[in-house]
Amino acid sequence: MKQVQEPTASTTGAAHVGIVFAIGLGLCAALFWDALAAMVDVWYRSSSFNHGFTIFPIAGYLVWERRHALGQLRARPTAWGLPLLLGAALFWLIGRVTGTMVIQQYGMIFVLQTFMFTLLGWNLTRRILFPLAFLLFAVPFGEFLVPRLQDFTAAVVVLGLKLVGIPVFVDGVFITIPSGNFEVAEACSGLRFLIAMVALAVLATQFFYRSIWRMLVFMVLALAIPVFANGLRAFGIVMLAHASNNTIATGVDHIIYGWVFFSLVMLIVLGIGMLFRDRDLHAELPPAIPVGGAGAGTGRLAAMTVAACLVAALAPGFVYYSESALAGRTVGRLAAPTTNPPWLAVPASEPDWRPAYPGTDGELFQTYRAGKRQVSLYIAYYAYQRDGSEVVNSTNRVADGEVWKRAALGHAAARVDGAPLQVIQTRILAPQGNRLVWSWHWVDGVFTADAKEAKLRQARAVLLGGWPEAASIAISAPYNEKPEEARKVLQDFLDQHRTVHQVLAAARR
Repeated sequence: MKQVQEPTASTTGAAHVGIVFAIGLGLCAALFWDALAAMVDVWYRSSSFNHGFTIFPIAGYLVWERRHALGQLRARPTAWGLPLLLGAALFWLIGRVTGTMVIQQYGMIFVLQTFMFTLLGWNLTRRILFPLAFLLFAVPFGEFLVPRLQDFTAAVVVLGLKLVGIPVFVDGVFITIPSGNFEVAEACSGLRFLIAMVALAVLATQFFYRSIWRMLVFMVLALAIPVFANGLRAFGIVMLAHASNNTIATGVDHIIYGWVFFSLVMLIVLGIGMLFRDRDLHAELPPAIPVGGAGAGTGRLAAMTVAACLVAALAPGFVYYSESALAGRTVGRLAAPTTNPPWLAVPASEPDWRPAYPGTDGELFQTYRAGKRQVSLYIAYYAYQRDGSEVVNSTNRVADGEVWKRAALGHAAARVDGAPLQVIQTRILAPQGNRLVWSWHWVDGVFTADAKEAKLRQARAVLLGGWPEAASIAISAPYNEKPEEARKVLQDFLDQHRTVHQVLAAARR
């Protein structure tokens, strides 16, 4: 009679991690397909997030590196993971009802992480905490930093030009010197370098340091050096173009210099980090302490798997039924607001400025004149907000980025329908002239220019039964040299025009 050997420890622990991860990834793909597909699409389309394709393989390698330690442990499902899993699903729900894709994607990753904790238990999960946490870098996050990075990069370029004695005129992100005009475009903001550097730096801390303080110092350097270096890179490109009479450092050369420079900066940051490392690069991870007792039986594993899947499906189930109830809603009559003299509506004509707001259920564009003064009004209306159709979205822009380009972004105090409101103020430039744009949102029947408040009101409308309709409003006025002139025109127009809320409310079905 042959003795039947039980599976070795190395097979049991490592195999459980792989199996549970595969089940969890399949569950996320089934329940949160929109978020997963959108994430991969951004990896493919945006050069700032191409590194996303490497995150899961890197996390997988980090788990494989721990295979011997994992093999000494057993999967022990824990019911304590179910509340955490529910919390992760609710986090995704907040992102869904507010139309915030980045929150949905983080929620999906949280669901995967807590699903693994629920089925593996603490003893196994604690050995793969870093690989699980590293998965968060798969989420495309950070685009909100682009305007600030553009402004900082422009400031560094201007400072450098002044230090070397080159006359310079700056208007927001547009820089003019005797040899030509330059724009610190979104692609020049350095976001792609910063995001990739942060992900690489976090990975390096796993191999470089044991001390938390050393890790923090290294991360500060990894954040600061790429930002300053990108400013120096942009300054160098302008200087090369100036010295060569604009024959080099433009077009493809510009991109090549950027990647070569970034590679050099990356090596410098890693080199600095290695100078004060306190971990041997070749040191192995400490072995796991085997835990006595058998792991969970097949029946308990199956029961906990079913329970975890059901908990994770609660939030998507709620969304399915709530969105089914709203589907098919349409926009009523969206009429142009009336104004008091001397402001008069101009007969319909092809506008020279139109914001880019994809996914609207209805749009209104109307131009008004009072003598030589002119104001253009744009309203993007949504019967209800959902993915790709919401008032706060990174794709919504008052400057299309092709004809009209953003020069500066800020806020201004205004009066809308007779009430004070802090609006978003954007200066945009085009070959045909300059415009000052004031924009704000209408969510759950309330005006606001604050993106966070707009999202919270959107969530309240869905979860607590408020107004599902929403809109974005933008008004603009041309100016020659002084934006202050346009500000006065815009406010005078609003003072003679107090029916914006009535027009939006009247469009409700």
